[in-house]
Amino acid sequence: MDLFLDTSFIIPLILETDTTRKARDFFTSVPGTCAASMSVYEEAFFIGLRLIAEDEFGITGTAKLKRTYP
Repeated sequence: MDLFLDTSFIIPLILETDTTRKARDFFTSVPGTCAASMSVYEEAFFIGLRLIAEDEFGITGTAKLKRTYP
């Protein structure tokens, strides 16, 4: 089966979330190829950055992240 990956599936694959185990189990068990668009990769990068900033530095919200790290 071929899969189109969305941000909500990519994030748990690379960052520990409450759905990480389910996403990884599904990802490793399904045969076929995976694809994602460039906009999905960009969105996953941005959301991942925001989640890491919140977890590691307590920075919440995009505006605060932009002010703190120009």
